[in-house]
Amino acid sequence: MVLTAHADADARALAADATRTLIAWAADADADAIPDAVLRRAALVLADNLAAMVAAEGEPEVRAAQIKLAERTTAR
Repeated sequence: MVLTAHADADARALAADATRTLIAWAADADADAIPDAVLRRAALVLADNLAAMVAAEGEPEVRAAQIKLAERTTAR
């Protein structure tokens, strides 16, 4: 699928909006109101994702993405 620059920008804006909504909810969430099983599962998922990111850091695809992101960031 090929996205136009406009559609890509729209998708990024929607993702950013959804992320802000999630962060606002998480910041206001009362941990005592969340069942322990849910908190344990969330901690496990977060730890697994962090471990995957650390493990993948040296992968060529990840390095290429880092370089591309750095180029885009410094080009602004």
